[in-house]
Amino acid sequence: FLPEFVPDSGPNRPAKLTSPETMLVTMPNVVNIINGMFSLIKYGLSDCNEGFSVDPGYGDCYDNGAYERSFGHLFYEPTGADDYEQVVELSLLLTGGRLSNGNLNTIVDSCASESEQPSKTRCMQQLIVTTGEFH
Repeated sequence: FLPEFVPDSGPNRPAKLTSPETMLVTMPNVVNIINGMFSLIKYGLSDCNEGFSVDPGYGDCYDNGAYERSFGHLFYEPTGADDYEQVVELSLLLTGGRLSNGNLNTIVDSCASESEQPSKTRCMQQLIVTTGEFH
C-alpha cells in the first residue's frame, strides 16, 4: 500500500483523507469476494460458483444443505426463538452487532419465505455478508 494514497472519488478526495487499503478495492475484487462468501455459505469450502477452494474430485454443486462437494462447511445454527432473534445473533457474530435495525428487518422479511430452517439460516448469512456493516 502507498501510505499517501487518496481515492479518486468519494468523500475522501475533497477532505484529502488517505485510504491506502482502497488501492485493492476494485469491482472485480468486490465481486470475487462476494461470490466466494456466497459459495462458502451455500456449498461449503469448495470450487462451486467461484468458491475459495479447488475441485475435491467428487460430488456436485447442489444448494441442498448436504455440502456434497466440499472439504468442510459452516456448522453454526443460531438459537434465537424467532427469525429476528436469529438475525441479531448472526449479526453479533458476523458484524460485531453493528447491523442497523433497518437491515435487520430487511433480512428477516427477505428470508421469511424460506420454509426450512437451514435454508433460512443460509439466506440470512448471505444477506448479512452483503451489508456494509460486514465489511
